[in-house]
Amino acid sequence: MHRPDYPGDSVMDIKKYIGTPYKPHGRTLEEGLDCYGLALLIFRERGIKLPDLPYLDTETATNRRVMGSLEATIPNMPLEKPEPFCVIEFTVLGEPSHIGIYLEHGEFIHASRHTGVVIDRLYRWSKRVKGYYRVAA
Repeated sequence: MHRPDYPGDSVMDIKKYIGTPYKPHGRTLEEGLDCYGLALLIFRERGIKLPDLPYLDTETATNRRVMGSLEATIPNMPLEKPEPFCVIEFTVLGEPSHIGIYLEHGEFIHASRHTGVVIDRLYRWSKRVKGYYRVAA
């Protein structure tokens, strides 16, 4: 499996985020994180600056359209299957709604509205996967 050449690209480096509370539009460990805030931090540590998007709220159609522009906003390359440190985009009722970062062995990290930052099994979310994207440096 291809591993990106990001500094500190180990799952152990990611575990420091686990347990961080969910906060809408949260962008720091201290205040809490939403799903995109988590991605911003993970990629920033790897030398990749992602654009900061408006609050991604699955309950409003306006913000779903923002999420739908993820492919156009983040320099990326679509993938057929996940690889470590790719972005996974999820949908609800066909609308983009959530993202996570694939780790390895079928696991990904994401900021859940209900549990905060957790590592989850991808198979539990497989019906909601819209796509996998390698983020360009």
